[in-house]
Amino acid sequence: MHIILSLIFSLSLLFLSFGSVAEDADPCSEMPPECRFNLLYDAVDNELNQTYKAIVSKINSGGFDDFMVDADYIKEGLIKSQRAWLKFRDTNCNAYYRVWSGGTSRNADELLCLSKMTEERTQFLDRLYLQGELMELPAIPSDLKERFQ
Repeated sequence: MHIILSLIFSLSLLFLSFGSVAEDADPCSEMPPECRFNLLYDAVDNELNQTYKAIVSKINSGGFDDFMVDADYIKEGLIKSQRAWLKFRDTNCNAYYRVWSGGTSRNADELLCLSKMTEERTQFLDRLYLQGELMELPAIPSDLKERFQ
C-alpha cells in the first residue's frame, strides 16, 4: 500500500510539473511574430499606466506643494497633456503603419511604434513629475551656437 501511495504521489508531482511548464511556456511560441510586439506593447503600456498613477498619487498627496502651484492646476495640465499625447501617438503610429502597410510586418511595425513612443512618454513623465528634472537644452544647430554662448 505504501508503494502505491508513493507511486500516486510521484505521478501527481510529475503531472503538476508538466502543468506548470505549460503555463510558463511562451504564449507566442505558436503565433506570428507580432504576438511578441503585442506583449512588448502591453508591458510598456502597463509601465506608463503605473507611472501615471504614481504621478496622480504624488499630486493628491501634496508632493508638489513646494512648487507654489495649485495641485489642481498641475493635475489638469497632466490630464490635458496625456490626452493630447495619446491622440498624437496613435495618429503618428497610424502614419508609420501606412508607410509600411505594403509589407507583411506592418502590424508589428505599428506595435513597435506604439511601444517606442509609449516608452519615451513614460520616461518623460517620470523625469518631469517624479524625478523633478528640467528638460535639457536640445542640440544647438551650428549657425545658432554663437547666440547661446
